[in-house]
Amino acid sequence: MKALVGAAVAAILAGTAMLGIAYAQAAQRPDCHTRVAPPLPLPDDWTIVYHCEPPHISGIVGMTRLGDQVIDVWPAVMDTADQLRDTIAHETLHVYDWLYLDSTERQTWQTMRGLHAPWWPEEDLTAAAELDRDRWAQAAAEDWAEVAAACLTGSPVGHRFDPPTSEQCQFVREATEVQP
Repeated sequence: MKALVGAAVAAILAGTAMLGIAYAQAAQRPDCHTRVAPPLPLPDDWTIVYHCEPPHISGIVGMTRLGDQVIDVWPAVMDTADQLRDTIAHETLHVYDWLYLDSTERQTWQTMRGLHAPWWPEEDLTAAAELDRDRWAQAAAEDWAEVAAACLTGSPVGHRFDPPTSEQCQFVREATEVQP
């Protein structure tokens, strides 16, 4: 009987501990009022929009609308403030790619990373293009944004990407030094 009571007490304590962890994790989740500075300065005409509602495309947490000069993020569907930081870094690197990288730098990145995919998907860069996420994720521009963001934040890269080398991170630092 003592063993049964001991097991019940242990189960209650374990359940209470798990509840405490769940509450702590929920408290760390970002919401639409959480703000994070990008790892690089955005040009003055660019805006980050923090949405309170769920994203209109299932599974995304951030998107750069180049034509509108807007980075959209949906913090409420993210698990941690670090994920929000990493998402903003990733989207900021798309902005830097679009505005500042030239074809030589893009080719250098593709060579350094052993990439053979086109830089951008062939379809228009709109919200509809995000629907084919697997095809989009194979673009060299996604490798640039994900890996360059990891170089700047020190975060791990997503599961689809190989980690950067120190030489690649040095290239990122040099390529993102924008002269006024």
